[in-house]
Amino acid sequence: MLPKKATDKTILSIIILSFLSLAGSFYTEFYKYPPCSLCLTIRYSMIAILLIALLSILSRKIKFILILPITISLWADLKLIKHEMLSSESNLCEGNICQTPEFLGIRLSIWALLIILSIITILLLDIIRKLKKQ
Repeated sequence: MLPKKATDKTILSIIILSFLSLAGSFYTEFYKYPPCSLCLTIRYSMIAILLIALLSILSRKIKFILILPITISLWADLKLIKHEMLSSESNLCEGNICQTPEFLGIRLSIWALLIILSIITILLLDIIRKLKKQ
């Protein structure tokens, strides 16, 4: 059974956001700089979010699993941002931590955080909509 229209929009939004995140991640790796381990953690989490969202098109019950990769990607991104804000190092991808490059004047770690928070917001709005219907 396919999901309802509102759930379709929710899942489609999550698929688009995770795909954009992955496209930016691969673009940065191939044309700019190699990723650090935290960047890779965020990338793998986004791949998991994309796969779970695609699977949830077939079964709505799978969507609750999204909490795990979202939590992991949020943790990695906040750790990366904390290092960027508090560290005096300016070397890119030195050791385990990097300073991410910029796109449109904003660091990619901030872009990743915006995408993760957008996905969380979409899911929360979907939950609120469902609770109001009950």
